[in-house]
Amino acid sequence: MLRHKGKVIVWRDLVVGLLFSLQAERRSVRTIGYYKDLLHPLLDYASDKGWPDDVRSLDSHRVREFLSWVGSRACEYGVGNGNKRVRKAKPSTAWPYYRALRRLFNWAVEEGYLESSPLATIHFKPPPAPPVEGYTVDELRRLLAVCDLDIKTGARFTGIRNKAMLLLFVDSGLRRAEMVNLRLSDLDNRRSGFYGDRGGSFGGGKKQRRY
Repeated sequence: MLRHKGKVIVWRDLVVGLLFSLQAERRSVRTIGYYKDLLHPLLDYASDKGWPDDVRSLDSHRVREFLSWVGSRACEYGVGNGNKRVRKAKPSTAWPYYRALRRLFNWAVEEGYLESSPLATIHFKPPPAPPVEGYTVDELRRLLAVCDLDIKTGARFTGIRNKAMLLLFVDSGLRRAEMVNLRLSDLDNRRSGFYGDRGGSFGGGKKQRRY
């Protein structure tokens, strides 16, 4: 259990406390895993650097040091056959870590484990959204040609399914998550389209969309 009021508050206990709090709030497994993956590198970094166990010793200088590290480190991972590949971090890589730390320290302040957040004096601007390049007409034709080839060479179901998905994406601008949640009950043959509440198969809110 976490201890405060003059007693040591250990790093790992603070992170575990936040994760339990998220679980109690009935956050999704994916959300809890997201914060776990972003906060555990902080625990490893603090241990490697010999930071004091008491989180109240943390200051903005050390937070900046950690964010600088995650924004510049290189990660090595296996790609099969014993080969490895190195991926260098981008400056924007630090942004999700900053958000996770903000959530952690704000929660710690609310619970009375910290008097103030070490991030209070750190102003971190969110990175600009990366440009999304759409497929060219020629690329779409080649994708559809692969579907047609599947239909003609024994993979009829796969080819028809993939072609229908591609055409629906192109024609409707459907989001990936919306495509995954699409159900036959959303199909309305009388109105020649897919209909769904954005609070159901089609995302958040109650506005109905047609595809």
